[in-house]
Amino acid sequence: MITFNSLGGIFMKYYSALFLTLTMIFLSGCQLSNESPSAQPKDEQKELKPADMDDEDLPDMGAFQDEFTRGFLQSTEETRTGYYPFLSGTGAYKMDFPAEGDIVEEFYNIKDKSFEAIMISDGNEKANINHIITIEYYDHLTEVHKDSRIGQLLSQIGEDAQLTEVEKNHQTFYIAPYKSKEEASNLDIYGYGTFVLNNDGQGGVEIILTSYCENNCAELKESDDQKMYDWIMSLEFTKSSMERDQSEK
Repeated sequence: MITFNSLGGIFMKYYSALFLTLTMIFLSGCQLSNESPSAQPKDEQKELKPADMDDEDLPDMGAFQDEFTRGFLQSTEETRTGYYPFLSGTGAYKMDFPAEGDIVEEFYNIKDKSFEAIMISDGNEKANINHIITIEYYDHLTEVHKDSRIGQLLSQIGEDAQLTEVEKNHQTFYIAPYKSKEEASNLDIYGYGTFVLNNDGQGGVEIILTSYCENNCAELKESDDQKMYDWIMSLEFTKSSMERDQSEK
């Protein structure tokens, strides 16, 4: 027979167990809420962009120490050795950015999402080779503009430059090496001129990347050529620019 006393004992045991369970849940919840972001799974963390990070948390490299430049950098994680992810102000294309590079603010120009001109300086006084790269983006360019844009490019780097056509990631690179004919300069000046066309929508980019070499240029030129070529070929039109083109049609 179940008596009142035995029922009371059962209820006491039940409520004691329930209280203990609720207490454990409460304490676990407090512990989770007090966890630091670094203790949470990585995919739940929202990575801060360099522009939003504290100065002491940034890499000690020229690209991150210049306030204007780091506004274009997307992460402190390398895309490949010595380079970091860059996104244009229009959001239309991305590319690798050198650790010691900086964007020359005085020459930066942007018009809405339709045009952007950037000059990037890469190197320093101690470097034997320094680079200047100019990039111009036009959102209206299509296949019908290709010949005229290539003609303008060749007029800048030399009509006899030999273009190579390279297909990569839904875009076409028309790239040509060139050498400066400035006799008065004591530097060896050479580089690449490139026109890049978006094959999945509107948009084109003109690039002129120039090396200024002071010493041992014959020995260094081959590796420097490859460095410049890889830098140019890292450019890629973004999905957002392609989606914008489709929505405007």
